[in-house]
Amino acid sequence: MHSDRMGYMKSSNIEKLLRDQVREALFKQRLTQAQLAEKTGIHRVHINKMLNGQSGKFPNAWERVLEALGLEVQVKPKKRSNKVNVE
Repeated sequence: MHSDRMGYMKSSNIEKLLRDQVREALFKQRLTQAQLAEKTGIHRVHINKMLNGQSGKFPNAWERVLEALGLEVQVKPKKRSNKVNVE
């Protein structure tokens, strides 16, 4: 783990974790970046930049808060609900 001069973990660690987990989810769900772009309304080029670390930076302030509290970000699949919304 790399730290800056203040001892805070660099955000690139969380960003890499997020990118790796999103790539893995895309692979497991057999989705392309273009399909993800369609599902999210985010342009495919921006999705690509996010996955390559050129965009979508994790806010430094959150990283420092998490580090100070001894917490880490975890990405996991959502639990599927069997509830039906009735309006």
